Amino acid sequence: MKKNMVWLLLSLVTAFSFIIFTSPAMTANAPQAPPAGTLSADATIGPKVNINSADVETLCTLKGIGPALALRIKEFREQHGPFKTPEDVTQVRGVGETILEWNKNLIDVK
Repeated sequence: MKKNMVWLLLSLVTAFSFIIFTSPAMTANAPQAPPAGTLSADATIGPKVNINSADVETLCTLKGIGPALALRIKEFREQHGPFKTPEDVTQVRGVGETILEWNKNLIDVK
């Protein structure tokens, strides 16, 4: 009888916890991810980066661009000349459409 009471109590506590932590009141204030394919608000804030003259440190301020990729961008433009459009940066190995999308409002080629 004692084992049955323990299992009943444990089951009730588990069920109650599930109801509490999955209720709309608990999940209403949870942070939400932005819809797929949209830019976050911070991706449009800040000065534009001229990818034709920026140094490695400045290129690293762009989302998804680390030191290795920034160096690759710098070396690419030194070998092939200046980028004509922001989209041209996708010719650099490692820079794809996603990185371009994240930074398209921040990239300048003037």
